Amino acid sequence: MQAARLSWGVRRLTTTLTDPVADRILSLAEITALEDAAPLGGAGLAAPAFAAVLAALRARWRLPLRDAETAARLLFYVHEGHTQQPQYRGVAAEDLPRAAEVLAEAGGEAALPADALFGLALLLDWQAWPFGDEAEWAPAARRWAAAAAAREPESRLFREWPFFLGEAADTAGPRAYVAPEAHARYHGRGAFGGRVLHLVTAALFPPRGAGPAGAPGAA
Repeated sequence: MQAARLSWGVRRLTTTLTDPVADRILSLAEITALEDAAPLGGAGLAAPAFAAVLAALRARWRLPLRDAETAARLLFYVHEGHTQQPQYRGVAAEDLPRAAEVLAEAGGEAALPADALFGLALLLDWQAWPFGDEAEWAPAARRWAAAAAAREPESRLFREWPFFLGEAADTAGPRAYVAPEAHARYHGRGAFGGRVLHLVTAALFPPRGAGPAGAPGAA
């Protein structure tokens, strides 16, 4: 049943992108549905799913639909494209968008909302090199996470950025409040939201024997 659902998702995605009658730009909701139908890493279907979703996001970007959510998801696929094994992406590393160009075209980090900055900060703290020069991008993790907390000081998730980036041994407030906010902010936002939730959950509730909680990079 799962294999059939994944196969249907890839077929639908491929048809949507190639059928001249259905030649259109996909909405973010449609892209999310296709990601859910063919999740990354699933049964050899990750490569076509990755390539097709990346193509759909780039098509939005060229229109140009350069909203913050498309920018965040496109930057996620840049990051994912460099960290995944080639068989899981189906796109050569040299053919991936450049993070610096995407960010500049989006209007810079100041144009990204707090939740996008925080999610991308977790990715950069985990591995910064996929965005380019690590000496340039690694400090962005701290800057973006702190900026998210400054923009939304009432957020119980964002204010815990020192914990998530490994600068604090534990959360300042009860963890019971942090996970629900992370779910409310990132669930349903495709592979990008799923990865952010994974990093948050792994830091808050590490598997037994995995060492102390803390930075996503340690998870």
